[in-house]
Amino acid sequence: MRTYRAIAPTAATAIFLAVGSLPVHGAGSCQTLTDAYNKAGLAPAHLYMTEVAASRGNQPRTSETINLGDANGTMYLTVNGQWRRSPVSAKELQAARARANSLDKAACEYLRDDVVNGGPATVYHIHQEDVNEKRDTTVWVSKGAGLPQRAEIDVDAGGAAGKSHLSLRWDYKNVQAPTGVK
Repeated sequence: MRTYRAIAPTAATAIFLAVGSLPVHGAGSCQTLTDAYNKAGLAPAHLYMTEVAASRGNQPRTSETINLGDANGTMYLTVNGQWRRSPVSAKELQAARARANSLDKAACEYLRDDVVNGGPATVYHIHQEDVNEKRDTTVWVSKGAGLPQRAEIDVDAGGAAGKSHLSLRWDYKNVQAPTGVK
């Protein structure tokens, strides 16, 4: 079995795992968000992420993940600014999320309705804690497609790891493999 670190070579993939690991505590917001992230995990999508971490002097770091949404679960990642094919498929990532599901405690709540990329969205707040960190996420889920569109995540890992902020944006249109990568 691959470990979390082995299947998460970029911060984008790590966050893709983290925000998709919402346990279901009955009906309501957490179920809606779990469904949205599960749907996004297998849909063709281009995920853009910017991370600012105290442990790295608050210098922004960007990364991207492309999930082709094909039968093989083909994904591509930026690693040190270069596109590479992911050693892990989208399906393996989904399975890792399912295994991590029981580790987190989450509280989810509806915040408001909003507009993202010209379409109606519902905004939720998620508070998660586990033995390693606390995460507060604001996520915009499209009302029509039921897919996450945007997320702002504040992470407090404590100690030397400190605090970080992540901004994520999903694009579901014209998703293609990066040119020149096999």
